[in-house]
Amino acid sequence: MMHADEAREGDIEAVLAGGANMMHHRTTIHEPIGELNVRIARQMLAHARLKLVHVDVGGECGRQLTIDCEQHHYAVRHFSRSLEPQSSATPSQLRG
Repeated sequence: MMHADEAREGDIEAVLAGGANMMHHRTTIHEPIGELNVRIARQMLAHARLKLVHVDVGGECGRQLTIDCEQHHYAVRHFSRSLEPQSSATPSQLRG
């Protein structure tokens, strides 16, 4: 995780986006793939002791996450299955 273990706790903030059920495929344990991805991502973030500042997961829409580390901004755009933008999120300020 890009040397996250070398940072002081609280210095790195994380945004979690995704986990949609776009394909309706299931894993062999019958858990939707998007839900499995979100669960694993949360576990990895917790293990790395990263501060989760925004969560936008689940549903049936795709997402595009844009992060500007220099300006401490992020934005999440939602897309329907037809790939047309559903909404355009305004950039949010990271606390760092």
